[in-house]
Amino acid sequence: MRRIFELPDGTHEAIRAQAQGDYLRALRLLRELADDRYPASYDILAYTLQAVGRFAEAEQAVRRSYLLQQGTAQILFT
Repeated sequence: MRRIFELPDGTHEAIRAQAQGDYLRALRLLRELADDRYPASYDILAYTLQAVGRFAEAEQAVRRSYLLQQGTAQILFT
């Protein structure tokens, strides 16, 4: 089964930054792009957080993505 994930505009710029090894720039862009309408945006953010050693934040992003996909997410920030 093939799945198609929608990602917010601007994601390609962040992925290019990752490919060039500029993980801090990618992280900044992906944090700005993380959007509840696009649960997969949190998956890419989690990958980048892991790459820079921020494992607890990465786990939160993975959990957020999962909850959004299940339709049970709560407000992340107030």
